[in-house]
Amino acid sequence: MAMDDPFDTQKARRQELLAALGPAVQHAANNMLTVLGGTADILRRTAADEAGAKRADRVTDATRRLETLIRAYVTLARRPVPDDEPADAAQLLGRLAPLIELSLPRGTRLELETAPDLPRLRLEWAALDAALLTMLRDEAPRLKPLLRLVLQPSPEGATLRIEGLPDDAAMDTLEAVALRAGGRVAERGPHLVLVLPKDAG
Repeated sequence: MAMDDPFDTQKARRQELLAALGPAVQHAANNMLTVLGGTADILRRTAADEAGAKRADRVTDATRRLETLIRAYVTLARRPVPDDEPADAAQLLGRLAPLIELSLPRGTRLELETAPDLPRLRLEWAALDAALLTMLRDEAPRLKPLLRLVLQPSPEGATLRIEGLPDDAAMDTLEAVALRAGGRVAERGPHLVLVLPKDAG
């Protein structure tokens, strides 16, 4: 009988720990963000001039961006493995956007485009997240000024089109996630188009 790989066991335990800590981290972050938001409101109400009001607005904007980033990270950390339940791909991609932006180099802008009424898709979502973020981190120095991720419906489910990659980007892991779920690779080259399967249930 084959023995479990100790490294795989450690990774699984680490994932379990991250998932278990997620609610506590989110709760603590929410408390701190409430304090920051309240302080920004006080600063705005008591500002003596326009410069003071602008400072309060910057604090409010930074608080909102921090909340979005923390929510994205905690959502990623809490995602179970395996994670192949049917889900709303547009919503999951939107939640991942702050972490994608964090992976991009200065000068590269992210643009998300999602069609309405996409079917629910069945994929290994945690694996897709990891493959996408890893590829973008590895290819960051060579990304084009605009990275576009486009989700559109297709007869099989949906297509995920990624534009702005270098022509020879390492896409194998990302492609493997789609293939394991029963999807396929529709295009390669200056962009990647993955056909993702809809939930059959």
